Amino acid sequence: QAAATQGNIAQNMQTLAATGGSAQYGHLDWRQLPERSQYGRFDLVLASDVIWHESLVEPFLQAVSWATSGPGAEEVILSHKARDQESIELFHKMLGPLGLALTSQVSSEQVLGEHGHPDVQLYHLQRVVQAVNR
Repeated sequence: QAAATQGNIAQNMQTLAATGGSAQYGHLDWRQLPERSQYGRFDLVLASDVIWHESLVEPFLQAVSWATSGPGAEEVILSHKARDQESIELFHKMLGPLGLALTSQVSSEQVLGEHGHPDVQLYHLQRVVQAVNR
C-alpha cells in the first residue's frame, strides 16, 4: 500500500504544487508513537478501515489524539466499514476521554453515491478545546 500511495503522490505532485499544496507519505506505528514535536501541523489525517477489530480502537484513537495534539491537525477523517458493534461502541466511548469529538458521521453512499457502500461510514473528528478555569 505504501508504494501505491507514494506513486499516487508522485503522479499528482505537479498539480498539488500548482495549487500551492503538497503531500507526503509517512509510516506511523500506533503502538510506538514518536515525539510529536518533530512534526508540524497536519492538514489532513486520513484513515480507512483501520478499526475493524475491537483491539485496534484504542491504539488508533491514541494515534489520532497524538496527531491532534501540539500543532494539531486541520481535519481527521475516518472511513469505516462496520463489522461488529463492540468496536463501534468502544470508538464512541473513548473519544471524550481522549479529548476528541465526532463532529459528523455520514454514510459513504450519501457522499459518494453509487461508489459508496451501505456499511461504510465517514467520521469527521476534531480535538475538543478544554475551557480553562480561572
